[in-house]
Amino acid sequence: MKKVIFILFFCVVALNHAVSQNAWDAMRLSQQYAGGTARSLSMSGAFGALGGDLSTLTTNPAGVAVYRGSEFAFTPALSFTNNNATLYNSPNFKENMARFNFSNIGYIYTWNSYRDKGVQSVTFGMAYNRLNNFSSDAYIDTRVGSSMMNEFVWNANGGESGIPLPDNALDTHYERLAYDTYAIDYDNNSTPPVYYNDYINRANNFSDQPMKRTMGYRGGIGEYAFSLGANISNQVYIGATWGIDDVTSEEFFTHEERPEFNYLNNFIFKSRYLIKGWGMNFKTGVIYRPINLIRIGAAIHTPTRYWLNSELTTSMETFFNTSPDNKADHFYSETDLPSENRFKLISPWRYMLSAAIVVGSFGLVSCDAEFVDYSAAKFLPQSEFGIPMNEDIANGYRNTVNLKAGAEFRLGDISLRGGVAHYGTPHRDEVIKNDDFENRGTISYSGGIGFRRSNFYMDAAYIYTQYAKYHYSMYDDPYNDGQVRAVLQDTNHKIAVTVGFKF
Repeated sequence: MKKVIFILFFCVVALNHAVSQNAWDAMRLSQQYAGGTARSLSMSGAFGALGGDLSTLTTNPAGVAVYRGSEFAFTPALSFTNNNATLYNSPNFKENMARFNFSNIGYIYTWNSYRDKGVQSVTFGMAYNRLNNFSSDAYIDTRVGSSMMNEFVWNANGGESGIPLPDNALDTHYERLAYDTYAIDYDNNSTPPVYYNDYINRANNFSDQPMKRTMGYRGGIGEYAFSLGANISNQVYIGATWGIDDVTSEEFFTHEERPEFNYLNNFIFKSRYLIKGWGMNFKTGVIYRPINLIRIGAAIHTPTRYWLNSELTTSMETFFNTSPDNKADHFYSETDLPSENRFKLISPWRYMLSAAIVVGSFGLVSCDAEFVDYSAAKFLPQSEFGIPMNEDIANGYRNTVNLKAGAEFRLGDISLRGGVAHYGTPHRDEVIKNDDFENRGTISYSGGIGFRRSNFYMDAAYIYTQYAKYHYSMYDDPYNDGQVRAVLQDTNHKIAVTVGFKF
């Protein structure tokens, strides 16, 4: 089991500088994007100094104290994700998908003291806000002069050591599947004895072959926020939130090669890696209104402490033109038992500053700045495995600043809104310089419209997000091209509608 966990957490994926899988997971589970209500989404989440919106329970809890009455609202959302994938000089391979979820649902209760000074009101709020969405599909369908099978042979032959492993020491999730389905074999007659496959056989004159990989992600992060806030003299607003985060992250792929040798015709390798769990954090914040025109906000989020379970399942199928075991069988299939692991992750601290200008009933302009040090994320416990994992995180990632700005223009009962947000890249400068593309982070543009009358309101928002390009490591072929990596980029179109009731 320890060997499986070690290989799982140290397999190289996604990044040019060979950050291990665990570092990638730590970064992804630490990222948060604008979520919540349609009003907040249409202004790119720039609500830290404004408050009075359910989304602020997960950003600046002081926003709950701005409420003057009670409220219930919910926000269904529909997302359309597009992915562009390239490998070497191949054309773009485009894949689309649609997903429905709830971006927000929540309830606010306000108790008013009706005093002239001091505590004007105390507000309790509870809400669910979607913080991140992982859902995306991609595929590559081209011809290559390398093979995933060569990685299996390299591993079986001991890698850099060159000392072949006994068959009972082969990784049951990877090269052992290839061995059990006859895709790789052991040559006792060579000097020294080694593992081999059809690709290494020069008689096949192997130069290229059809290769197809479909890959995808599912899941996301949602937070259940329980907040308490107080309005002091209509000038200072304070609040605190206890957050419970729900996490599901699923990564899967199907890899198919069709060399059509006289011996091996084709093979299919499948992998599914699932992380599920939950976490807790604490947030506190303040909003200060020196004059009616200006509002200033600040908030701090403790690290989220996650309790996570992971599960890895792999399988392999092979088809031969000539039976490898001198029997009538030409098709072989093996599935390894799922390996399970429990671990803890601590995300980074988050610090937020915000400011807004509110011009009476005419409109407002708001901006937020958020500081996050992704290199501070840590896996627990600090053991022989945890220490190198955390070193990968510290060496591969850095601190970054996320900027959000939004505006609202009011025309009576109708409001028009717009916003822009930039999420800085968490990768270190040397990592970006080594990439064959420029990683400028993630940028989001948004707009929307709202209607308010009496005790009812409805808001609609559209958000366009272009995520940073990233490397997806498919396999490593030491005998040919080395590491084979595709370049992927997601874009997302999101439509959200909030329906709310005040009472």
